[in-house]
Amino acid sequence: MSRHQRQRRGDRRVPLPVLDDGRRERPIPRPARLARWRAAGMVLLYVAIAAHLVHWAMTGRSVGRLVMSDSMRTLELGEVNPGFLLFAAVLLGTVLVGRFFCGWACHMGALQDLCGWIMRRAGLRPTVFHSRVLGYVPIGMALYMFIWPSFRRLVAEPALGALFPGQAWLEPSPPFPGFHLALTSDRLWEGLPSAWVGVPFLLLCGFGTVYFLGARGLCRYACPYGGLILQAERLAPGRIVVDPVRCDQCGLCTAACTAGVRVHDDVRLYGRVVDKNCVRSLDCVTVCPKQALRLGVAAPSLFKGSPKEAPARRVYDLTLWEEGFALAVFLATFFIARGLYGVVPMLLAGTVGVLAAFLAVTSWRLCKRGDVRFRGLQLRAGGRLTGHGVAFLAAIISGAALLTHSGVVRALLWRAGQIDERVTVAFEEALAGQAPQDQRRTAEAATRLYTLARDTRHGGIALADTPEGLVRLAWLQLVVGDAPACIATLSGLIERGGAPDQVGVGLARVLLARGEGARAEGALGRVVQGGNAPASRAMLSDLLMARGDLQAAEDLLRTALAGSRTQPGVVPRLAIVLARKGNPDDSLAVLRFAAGPERAAARAIGIEVLSAFHRKDEAAAWARAFDGR
Repeated sequence: MSRHQRQRRGDRRVPLPVLDDGRRERPIPRPARLARWRAAGMVLLYVAIAAHLVHWAMTGRSVGRLVMSDSMRTLELGEVNPGFLLFAAVLLGTVLVGRFFCGWACHMGALQDLCGWIMRRAGLRPTVFHSRVLGYVPIGMALYMFIWPSFRRLVAEPALGALFPGQAWLEPSPPFPGFHLALTSDRLWEGLPSAWVGVPFLLLCGFGTVYFLGARGLCRYACPYGGLILQAERLAPGRIVVDPVRCDQCGLCTAACTAGVRVHDDVRLYGRVVDKNCVRSLDCVTVCPKQALRLGVAAPSLFKGSPKEAPARRVYDLTLWEEGFALAVFLATFFIARGLYGVVPMLLAGTVGVLAAFLAVTSWRLCKRGDVRFRGLQLRAGGRLTGHGVAFLAAIISGAALLTHSGVVRALLWRAGQIDERVTVAFEEALAGQAPQDQRRTAEAATRLYTLARDTRHGGIALADTPEGLVRLAWLQLVVGDAPACIATLSGLIERGGAPDQVGVGLARVLLARGEGARAEGALGRVVQGGNAPASRAMLSDLLMARGDLQAAEDLLRTALAGSRTQPGVVPRLAIVLARKGNPDDSLAVLRFAAGPERAAARAIGIEVLSAFHRKDEAAAWARAFDGR
C-alpha cells in the first residue's frame, strides 16, 4: 500500500525522522488513557455550562458568566466579575505550569480538537499553516481588549488633552467608578451573539480554522486571550522534559500532538518543549514507546538558551510579499466585518479575517502558478484550472463580492457619520422644529446616506439594518422636522430587541413632547427589560414617581438593586421612593448601599429624609458616618 493510499484511508502512520533514514514506518499508539480523561473533562465542561444556563433560566439569577471577554468590563467599569477572575486565574496558572487551561478546560480548544478528530476519521489531515505576520494577530487583539482601555483612560486622554487643549481626539471615557464585586447576574446573554451568528461562528472557529490553518488554528491566529496566555507561557517552569538516554527520536510524539508542536525537534535541541503553542495535552508523554517524556520542571522557554545543535531553518508558508498581501487582506476584512450590522463580534471578525487572508493568498497562487494543490485537491494542473479549481475560485469570488458589498455599506455609514458630525442642533431646537435651514440641508444629506445603508425592505442596499445607523437616522429625521418618522425608526429598533439605552430615553423625550406619556413609559419599559439600561430605568422611575405610582417605581428599582447594588442612580431614587411612601428607616437602609460617587448624594438625601421626618438629631450622626468620622 502506497503512502498516498494510507493517507486517504486515514492510517495513523508517520515516517520516522531518524530510524532507518526515515524509510520505515510504525503505527502511532493512540494516547487512549489521557485522551479519554481529557475528553471526559471537556464533556463535563459543557455539562456545567448547560447546568449554569438551566439554573439561570429557572431562578432568573445565577453566578455571572465565565466569559473572559468580560474582563473588559472590569477594566472600563470596575466590575470585578467571574470572567475577570477566571482570566486572572488562567494567566497565573499558565505562568506556573503552562497552558493546561487551553488543553484541558477551554471549550473552544475542545471544539477544535473535536473537529480535528472528525476530519481525521474522514481521512483529512490538514497541515499547520505557518505565517510570520498573522501570528501577531492574537497579541494585537489582546492589547486592544485588555490594555488599551486603561492606557486610554490613564495616559492617552490626559496626554492629548494637555498637548491639544480643546480638541477631542478621543471620545472621553466614562468616569471610572472604582472596583466593586459583581459575581452574580440576571443577564447571562447580554452582549453575546444570537444563534444566527453563534452557529456560523462555531463552525468557522471549529472546522474552518482547523481545515485551513491546521491544528489549533484559532488559538494560533485569532484568539485574543491566547495573545496574553502565550506570553505567560514563556515564563512557565512546568514543561515537557526528555530523558535523552531513552529518546530515539522516533517522532511519534510530534505525530500525536493535537496542537501541531514539533515535540521531537524541541526535546532534541533544548531537552524540553519550548514551543509556546504547547497546550500540555500530554499526548506526547503517553505515546512515547520508551517513556522518555514526562511533565517536569525546567527553565522557562524565555530562557531556553542555545540549542545543542544548529536547528533547521524555520520554513514559513508565505513569502515576504505574500505576508504583506495577507496582512492587508486581514486588516480590510477585520475592519469591515467587526460590528457589521451590529452583530459580528471581534473574535468572529478576527477569525474571518485570518481565513480570508489565507484564502486570498491561495487564490493569488491559483492565478499565477501552473500547478497548485490544496488539501489533496488538484486546483490547477499544466497551467489550466481543474474542476476543483473552478469551484474553489467561484467560491472565493462569491465571498469577495459579499465582503465588497459589506465594505460599501460600512463606507456609506462612515460617510453619513462624517456629514452627521456637522449637525449641531440642540435637542430642544429639533424637538420644536426650529433647526436652521443649513442644518436641515446637512441633515437631509446624511439622512439619504443612512437610508441607503439600510436593508432592502426600507429602501437601502444592506442585508440588515445597523442599530447605530438607525439611532443617528432617527435623530436626523427629527432635525429635518419628521417626528413621526423618528418615532417609527426608534420604535422599530426597540421592537427588534437589545436597543441601546439612549434609544429609550430619546424616544421617550420625543413622545413626552407630543403628550404621549403612556407610550413613553411603555417604550422605556421594553428597553429596561431588554438589557442593562440605567438611563432608561432612571427616566422611567422618575415618570412613575411624577404620576404618583410609587409602588411601580419601587418594584422597578428593587429589581435593579437585586441585580447589582452598584447600578447607577438606583440607590438614591429608591431611597426617595421609600421616603415618599413614609418609610424613612427603609430609605436609610437602602442609602447605606451607596458606593463611589453616589455616597455624596446618599449623604444629602439621608439628611433631607431625617429632617423631613423631624429627626434632626440623627442627621448629624448620619453625616458623620458618611464623612468617615
